[in-house]
Amino acid sequence: MVTRWEYCMLSNPTSATASVNFTHTQRDALVQDFTAHLGMGLFADSTTGYLHLNLAATNLMTVAGWLGNEGWELVSHTVLPGSVQYFAFKREYQR
Repeated sequence: MVTRWEYCMLSNPTSATASVNFTHTQRDALVQDFTAHLGMGLFADSTTGYLHLNLAATNLMTVAGWLGNEGWELVSHTVLPGSVQYFAFKREYQR
């Protein structure tokens, strides 16, 4: 049997915002749950395939921790000049 994976990327290409992009749509309550934990740290245009983060109200480590709570495993972390960071996560495909 072949294990199928899904991936997401947490990144902060600008100093004010960041995002989580998923390869597959996530569970319906994901945005609601992240809003409950992050409050103003999550912008209203977030969806089950994309979380738009307000770095004035949250930080990348907090979001990375909540992804871990959702079962995502950190597989790569890169820091580029200007403090741009990319976190790659994976977990077994659940559908």
